[in-house]
Amino acid sequence: IVDMITPERFEAMKSVFQGASGVDVTGGMMEKVRLMLRLSRDFSLTTRIVNGLTPKLVYEALIDSTATGTLICASANYPPTN
Repeated sequence: IVDMITPERFEAMKSVFQGASGVDVTGGMMEKVRLMLRLSRDFSLTTRIVNGLTPKLVYEALIDSTATGTLICASANYPPTN
């Protein structure tokens, strides 16, 4: 599991999403991550990708900010410190 994707990490990870032919081999995840990164930048949203087939994981992600999954955020400095 990738713990966090930021805009900088996304650029470095593009090859993970693409096969040798340059086609997104992850079932369209590259475009979904790109959209979530845009939302994180434009609206200061943080999202998390979780496996919906794992029992109770979606529930855990809703109530626990440290639940298993990939965090999508605008900065590696998450959570922000006040």
